[in-house]
Amino acid sequence: MFALFDSFLLAPWMLAGLAVLAIPPLVHLLNRRRHDTVDWGAMQFLQVSRATRRRLLLEEVLLMLLRIGMLAVLVVGLAGPFFDAAKPSGGSDTSRDSVILIDGSASMGVTDEKGGATPFVRAIEWTRENLDRRAVGDEVAVLLVRDRVTPLVPTLTSDLDGVRSSLANVPTPAGGSDWADGVRRAHAILASSKKATREIIVLSDDQKAFWADSEATFRWELLRGELGLDRPGAPRIRVLDLSGGRPSQVPNVAVGPLRASRPVVPVDREVSFRLELLVSGQPYEPPHRLRLEIDGKPVRDLSAPPRTTLPTAGKIPLAFTHRFATPGIHRVAVVVTPDLPPDERPAGYVLRDRIPGDNRTDFALEVVEAIGVLLIDGRVPSSAAEHGPRFLRDALSPARDPQPVARTRVVALDSFAAASLRPAPRVVILHDVARLSDPQVEALTAFLVGGGGLLVAIGERAEVAWYNEKLYRDGSGWLPARLEGVSTAEARPEVASLTYPILDVFARDGVGGFAEARFPRWMKLAVDRRSSSLVIGRLVAATGKSPFMVERRVGAGRVLLCPVPLDASWGTNLAESPSFVPLVHETIYHLAGARSSEYNLRPGEPIRLRIPADARAEAYRLTAPDGTALMAQIRRDEGGATLTADDTRTPGVYLVHSPKGETIPFVVASEGREADLTPNSREDRDRVYRLVGGADFDADEPDTGTGEPPTERHELWSYLLVGMLGLLVMEVWLTRRLVMNR
Repeated sequence: MFALFDSFLLAPWMLAGLAVLAIPPLVHLLNRRRHDTVDWGAMQFLQVSRATRRRLLLEEVLLMLLRIGMLAVLVVGLAGPFFDAAKPSGGSDTSRDSVILIDGSASMGVTDEKGGATPFVRAIEWTRENLDRRAVGDEVAVLLVRDRVTPLVPTLTSDLDGVRSSLANVPTPAGGSDWADGVRRAHAILASSKKATREIIVLSDDQKAFWADSEATFRWELLRGELGLDRPGAPRIRVLDLSGGRPSQVPNVAVGPLRASRPVVPVDREVSFRLELLVSGQPYEPPHRLRLEIDGKPVRDLSAPPRTTLPTAGKIPLAFTHRFATPGIHRVAVVVTPDLPPDERPAGYVLRDRIPGDNRTDFALEVVEAIGVLLIDGRVPSSAAEHGPRFLRDALSPARDPQPVARTRVVALDSFAAASLRPAPRVVILHDVARLSDPQVEALTAFLVGGGGLLVAIGERAEVAWYNEKLYRDGSGWLPARLEGVSTAEARPEVASLTYPILDVFARDGVGGFAEARFPRWMKLAVDRRSSSLVIGRLVAATGKSPFMVERRVGAGRVLLCPVPLDASWGTNLAESPSFVPLVHETIYHLAGARSSEYNLRPGEPIRLRIPADARAEAYRLTAPDGTALMAQIRRDEGGATLTADDTRTPGVYLVHSPKGETIPFVVASEGREADLTPNSREDRDRVYRLVGGADFDADEPDTGTGEPPTERHELWSYLLVGMLGLLVMEVWLTRRLVMNR
């Protein structure tokens, strides 16, 4: 309704207040009382002349108009009237303040076929040329927009030589772009500007990802409500496309996420890694070099599949193994070099890799001396060979193995207490436990919340009602499933269900493997589909199917529920099967890795590192992938202290340097959106245009465009205020005059 007034009113919606102008006429009409006329002879000497009556009526109307005028001036003043006038040339006032946003995402590093200038290089050159065309007194700020916005020139400054110097050491393109945060910061910088012309200049490659995709659109909508981007007087946004008209598909070779067969591995134990080479825009050719790095140091070159076996583009699988000689958190990286070095390229060489920012993938793996396991035996001591924890203990810590997978401690149920968890093991096993005391339940709950792994192996002693009431609690406890009672219908594993990482190896076993195991007795488990519990494998019996294992995350830890005791009781042949030891090992690796998953994060997930309870935050130093320092905090609780850092939006390797000289890596994986080079369509631009209140795409400098002189905004509220005071004085004078005359 008020769109017609946007060009000369800052708040046209305030014009709705003009409705108050009806108040003075209403008051005037209500005050005109009607009287009965009574003839009285002496009244002829008191009658007012006709001229006097006309004068009084005129004064009353004039008083009413003065009051209406005061209200009208007040409402119009609140609406913020203004006008733009041509700025006089040769004046001392500066013309404009600008915040330049430079896209620092990986797509800005795309080269042409011959390796020419990238959009990022063109953005830096454009900024330098823009500074050369600036008038004396112009002020500029520069921000590098990536997953984290990095201020190159954080505040408006007229020192253009200093701005040029800041462009000399700009970080190379990497990751994505948080444009909403970049525009938010630009608005905050321009809030202190008093210039008539304020602008935000966006230098990008017109990529739809991070600018106009669904997630970016949502962020624009939030920012519009927060800052009022569409309000009159908001800074003008100008967007320049520096991609050079590149196609949405360019030849490229990238490395996909790196995955390990185990989340935690003992020293000198072989661990296998898998990844994929992502080839697009061209047929697959073996890369020039594929290098393995451990802790930032080259170890060896890996062999890529030859072209003869994989002639087409797409996902090219790759696997390798490695052994670690020392414990700690090790950083594993694979770096691909698709093209020949520049000095070895023949004439006319066409680049096969146009996006160099995705040629590396990292993974953090925890290596330990041995996995600490606490086995809580719920059985009464018995001489029977099939009873007790012997099978599990021998599988994890054989007496003749000088370097076992685990260091296993066995405690009886009645001896278990919170003190038994110090020093904290990585895994606790409840083996055929009837029930726990309340302090024992509290100790295990704290162990799980802190990142421990718990295996619950149900046996004949288990009190079903107690487990359901105290541990399952209708799905609100930490037990992953409800116990439904013991079944005596013989069951066997369903091979098709063995797809979870700790079981998928057994799906390929032959005779004598896990698929040949038989379970004459087993506990039926019921899993609520609305819960977060995960079924891992199934048992098949004549009476139907039931879960073999069920997992649930609890705090930073996880619980696995097994429906059978892991020994020779209940008549199973599992403990005598060749698959028993691998099954126990994979289960323990999986549970021990509950803490190790904290070292491989998604963008935005906080860094959490357990440190001594008396540690100080300033004793630790955190660095982001670009080498800048990060702020860290310490959170203390009953279990100790945790060092935390929340600003992890930029993919890459974050390093924590401890007071003891250790360097602990945390790897934040890339989202992969940046590899999509699809440009913005006309509809994409229009949608963002509406959200930000208007933007000029591909707009050049004002002084090289239409040639129109710069304008200066003049607001009129101060003049209206003086006028209202004058009307108020006149209204008081006229009211006094009317009263005195009557």
